[in-house]
Amino acid sequence: MDRGPTFSRYYPNAPLNYRSGWGYMLLSNFMPNSGGAAGPGNGTYNLHAIAVNKTGGTNYLATRTVTADNAQASKPFGTIDTPSQGATISGNAYVNFGWALTQSGYNIPVDGSTITVMVDGVAVGHPTYNQYRSDIANFFPGLSNSNGAVGFFYLDTTKLTNGVHTISWVVYDNQGRNDGIGSRYFTVEN
Repeated sequence: MDRGPTFSRYYPNAPLNYRSGWGYMLLSNFMPNSGGAAGPGNGTYNLHAIAVNKTGGTNYLATRTVTADNAQASKPFGTIDTPSQGATISGNAYVNFGWALTQSGYNIPVDGSTITVMVDGVAVGHPTYNQYRSDIANFFPGLSNSNGAVGFFYLDTTKLTNGVHTISWVVYDNQGRNDGIGSRYFTVEN
């Protein structure tokens, strides 16, 4: 639900309008089953967004209904961890971290060749992949890449203009199944 650039365009005089966007990565496999569906993260859920200001005041933003079907999941999944949503970054070697897994019985090549880092919709390279991280290994045991799901990529922000950009990873597994993960906005300030 990132609305930062859109909000600032329509509300150019609003204070901190460039910081209005937000996002949330939900690991649906940790949600309880819903409506009698089998296994965790299967069924229909209502997600509620509530904003809390510095004084503790709340504002109800919206409810969205989502349906999760982890039992039938077939694509790679994961997210990027850095830069964080709306972060300001700089330098010629900013470390972009993320992780990616795919379903049981398949794998993501450990050389990272089937993971592409995208900046502003343009491919900029492949991360170094097959790095261990205990939380990912423990949350997703038994997948072929569970013990090496993390990757990193050095992003040269000096080749980007100052201002707002997007970053994401596109991940393919060994059977050609793919998905985009971790899309977010960040600001370059060199």
